[in-house]
Amino acid sequence: LPLVNTRQYKLTVSAVDNAQNSTSTVSTFVYDTQIPTSTVTSPNTVYITTWTTLSGTASDQITPLNPSGISATNVAVAVQQLSGVLPQLGGAWWDGSGFSGGAPVYQTAAFVGTSSGTWSYALPQALQNALVSGTSYYIVSRSTDVAGNTEFGPLNANIPAGTGFTVTYNVVAPTATITLPVNTLAGITGLPTISGTVTSKVPAASVAIAIENQAIHRWMNSSTFNFNFNVNQSTPSFIPVTTLVNNAWTFTAGGNLSAKMVGDSHYTLVVQATD
Repeated sequence: LPLVNTRQYKLTVSAVDNAQNSTSTVSTFVYDTQIPTSTVTSPNTVYITTWTTLSGTASDQITPLNPSGISATNVAVAVQQLSGVLPQLGGAWWDGSGFSGGAPVYQTAAFVGTSSGTWSYALPQALQNALVSGTSYYIVSRSTDVAGNTEFGPLNANIPAGTGFTVTYNVVAPTATITLPVNTLAGITGLPTISGTVTSKVPAASVAIAIENQAIHRWMNSSTFNFNFNVNQSTPSFIPVTTLVNNAWTFTAGGNLSAKMVGDSHYTLVVQATD
């Protein structure tokens, strides 16, 4: 008997004895051979500083007829700690106690819905404690419908290309330093460029500098690069640097830094970086 995918069927069985007594039993079922799908929706940014939960969506509603649906415990998620190589090809998987699994170890998530819905998974404290700043993690979800169709197999090689999401965890702030002018110099005769470097576990997003003329207690502004604020600034007034390439930065005040610096004056330089 050929059955059609996602169609609902009703079976009726009747029995009649020689005295013409009869009974009937009816059973209804859905024939479902279509695999469900799932996605990771959170985290959804490349870099994160806090990480306590995972969430996403799952669906067995591939066609509009009669999917078998997904039960509350039939979505699972696995997390891989990457080691500088592509996801699925290197790094260890979280196995419930540490990042030591050689293959995905899927942890049961909580699914809310019937044929489609959302899932969530609270990262256990042990996993949160095992996170390493500056390290990337690959997250993949896997769903199974009530009929027993699973999205893909349990091994690394079974994960389809483009599935999952990679995020980098980092709670260590970057450090910006000034290399020119040298801090130990008693004085300088010209300063066309201020330069320095950034040390960061992840790429630096921006560097800004603040310059104070100590004689008048004014900070350089970001529009004309003059020291003409109307009031004394108790905190630095930061200006984006001119260039930032490969964690090296320069500042030239629009190419007029030397002209903005008054001779025989003391200046304070403050630099900050954001990753």
